[in-house]
Amino acid sequence: MLPWAILPEVAYLVRRHGGFRVELGFLDDVAAVRYNVDWGRDGDLLRATELNRQYAGLEMGLVDAVVMAIAERLKAHAIATLDRRHFGAVTLRGAPSLLPPVKRRS
Repeated sequence: MLPWAILPEVAYLVRRHGGFRVELGFLDDVAAVRYNVDWGRDGDLLRATELNRQYAGLEMGLVDAVVMAIAERLKAHAIATLDRRHFGAVTLRGAPSLLPPVKRRS
């Protein structure tokens, strides 16, 4: 499941690392419904705003907070993210794990 709010960030990263044609391919795939995109529900933005207020010191912003709100609504077991600073600091309903797991240094 891809929360709608990540699509601009993914498109940017795809273009940056793969070029414009690859980005167009990604956008074609989104438009052709090749990905399962959650376009949001009533209450997602409200919950995202609540999370941003509650964790104001993190300055998370819209994207991370929407991903968190959708994960709560869906009762997700895990969230795929490399952003441990924000996602690791927030306590979400259902306590989804973060993927990939952090490798411990020995």
